[in-house]
Amino acid sequence: MSDVESRLAKAGHQIPPPPKPAAAYVPWTKVGKTIYVAGQIPTVDGKPVRTGKVGRDVNLQDAQAIARVCALNAISVLKEASGDKLDKVRILKTVNFANCAPGFTDIHLCANGASELFLLAFGDKGKHARSSVGVAELPLNVPFEVEVIAELD
Repeated sequence: MSDVESRLAKAGHQIPPPPKPAAAYVPWTKVGKTIYVAGQIPTVDGKPVRTGKVGRDVNLQDAQAIARVCALNAISVLKEASGDKLDKVRILKTVNFANCAPGFTDIHLCANGASELFLLAFGDKGKHARSSVGVAELPLNVPFEVEVIAELD
């Protein structure tokens, strides 16, 4: 078990199997030492854990928990892409999308759910740049999606 997996387990999180793509794309690509993880939505066993708009159907605290599910799915993809070497992974940047009700502007706070999980899992190698964007819709009407750019040490 990697240090990343140990830290997650200690906090009560388990890395799921990598989600299967929902359309015509691959879950990750690698160029040199850089890994690009496709956007990960909050699914467990192929099904969304929640649907709806943040600020209307989903409150901020729930959106942060949903963002953690997305981050765990991204970590699962990183585990596969790194050849099961999560301790060699450094998170460089995340791009976060929240399916927002009109007027909801705390997208950056929703993204903290994912960012804080990456920090917990990877320690200093989890510190990253990020963008957080509110959108009108997301696939399957999920409330949140995160994509990740990482590098292998």
